[in-house]
This record gives sequence, structure tokens and C-alpha cells, in this order.
Amino acid sequence: MGAETARQALALGLVDELDLQIVPVLLGAGARLVDGVEGQLEQVSVQPSSRVVHARYRVLR
Repeated sequence: MGAETARQALALGLVDELDLQIVPVLLGAGARLVDGVEGQLEQVSVQPSSRVVHARYRVLR
């Protein structure tokens, strides 16, 4: 899903957890996933590797 779709689902209370696979590649301009949701996410786990970071966040209510 895109960042805007994810932010809308978060705002509507439809998301319990975010399970992200983050690949550090610069592709140009884009939308930030967590704009406007700071303080609403609790980091559950992070597993870094040489090419990707697996991160899981719990949505606080």
C-alpha cells in the first residue's frame, strides 16, 4: 500500500499493526508514511540485515 492509503487507514482506526520491510534506496520524491501519526506507534521489533530492515509497530489507541 502507499503512504497516503496507510495514513488514511491509520486515521480511521483500521490498523492494529504495521509490518514494514524497508529497503534504503533513494528513488526521488515521495510521501512519508508516518507523517501525522507520531506518538501513536510503539516499536515492537526491528531486524536489520545488509539489504533490508524488517520493522514492526503496534498502533496505540
